[in-house]
Amino acid sequence: MARSCSLLKNEPHRLLCLGAHYDMALRLQQKLAPHFTYCAILTKVEPKRTYSLDHFELLLDALYPPPEGVIVGGGFSDEEGEELRRRVEARRDRVEDGEPVRFVKVPAGTLERAGPEGLVATIMGLLGEAFNVEW
Repeated sequence: MARSCSLLKNEPHRLLCLGAHYDMALRLQQKLAPHFTYCAILTKVEPKRTYSLDHFELLLDALYPPPEGVIVGGGFSDEEGEELRRRVEARRDRVEDGEPVRFVKVPAGTLERAGPEGLVATIMGLLGEAFNVEW
């Protein structure tokens, strides 16, 4: 079982999730609990096609408390990921603990190369590193 190394953290880290598929994002969130939760999910594929740069910016402005991190799925190209990273870094937003909003990009094609379990392992590793969580 994973544990957060932050002794002061008694609730899940809040993530803004950008992915291709809504259902896949929800299934992944179950694997990341109890250490991570989504405060919003933006997706690129129907039936819940909610992603746009404008929506992303709006959520960063509107969510309270703000997300502690942004996770971008492998369905986004490297160029899209870098644009999103630049936008997060340009904001200089801070969460309650004074830390900057963390950004995690899953490498494109991870699901196709590693399968569902490999995808979960990759994401757990990336989030563990970004948030200092031991699984």
